[in-house]
Amino acid sequence: MPELVTIDEIRAAAGRLAGVALRTPLLPFPAARPGLLLKPESLQPTGSFKLRGAYAAISALADRQRKRGVVAHSSGNHALAVIPQTSTIASHLPRSVGVAFAIGSVGYMVGTTLAARLVMRHGVDATLGVGAAAMAAGGLCMAMAVGLGLTSAASLVLPMALYLAGLGMVLPQATAGAMTPFPERAGAASALLGFVQQSAAALCGAVVGALLGSSAWPLATAVAAMGCATLALWILTRALRARAAKQH
Repeated sequence: MPELVTIDEIRAAAGRLAGVALRTPLLPFPAARPGLLLKPESLQPTGSFKLRGAYAAISALADRQRKRGVVAHSSGNHALAVIPQTSTIASHLPRSVGVAFAIGSVGYMVGTTLAARLVMRHGVDATLGVGAAAMAAGGLCMAMAVGLGLTSAASLVLPMALYLAGLGMVLPQATAGAMTPFPERAGAASALLGFVQQSAAALCGAVVGALLGSSAWPLATAVAAMGCATLALWILTRALRARAAKQH
């Protein structure tokens, strides 16, 4: 039988996380009867609760263990939580690839941090609009860079960081908003969302990878299309959201 985590280990982890992870509030969930409190871990700098586990584990490693490196089998929230705690992405990857991935991750974290402030001041809908605009702007900037024949890595990496900042504002808020009316199905819905998201990402990655050659147009086209589609969807559904808000 595996050993359970002790209260001393929990307190030690909490001490290491002080000043790193946000102390997220408990918010009442209005649709639940009896009362239900939610802890919005989407407000964490990396957009999910996984910052807690990643930082607590890596910060507990001895120096000799850290020098051997850390491997995270993830392309999502866990990877975003691990990257800021490590000095290199992976020893066998070119440094430029690691830097590019890190810049994109920073963009996502900036987006989630801004979203935490925007939601409190201006509401979810306005936050979604700002995020959608950032995604569209990032995609169009990337397409413009390719169209102008720019060849530097920054011409692709920086627009991608802007796109990911927008994604950091849109994804957590949209997910929470979509699940709010159906609390009894939140578990199944979140599992289905993760499956669809990862499957679609794998499919798009395979298609873009197969089309990539001497041009970055396949990548720029995919990013610009998704960014513009997100902004168009937000604009076209404003009236629908306004009617739903009046009904509640």
